Amino acid sequence: DQYAADRPGGIGRLNVDQVVALQRAYEKLKDERRQMDFEDVLRVLRAHGVLDTDPYRKLGRNQLRVAMFPAIDPDDVLALTHCLDWVLERLS
Repeated sequence: DQYAADRPGGIGRLNVDQVVALQRAYEKLKDERRQMDFEDVLRVLRAHGVLDTDPYRKLGRNQLRVAMFPAIDPDDVLALTHCLDWVLERLS
């Protein structure tokens, strides 16, 4: 519903009610097939404090950018990748 509120004019040729119905049908289909998408993964990461998870637009869909700076301990990056692996294993 927040999605629809952010787009009161709809998307393309679809009005807001059609967009909402399409999104609900998509979520229902995912539930029936016991599947997830990248937004599901991001939602779990955000809920557990991994907040800067918006995909970098040039990478395309379903990719995360992990920035590395000289001041970041490589062990911290390793901990992050283990966190991602843990989340993905439990969601699949």
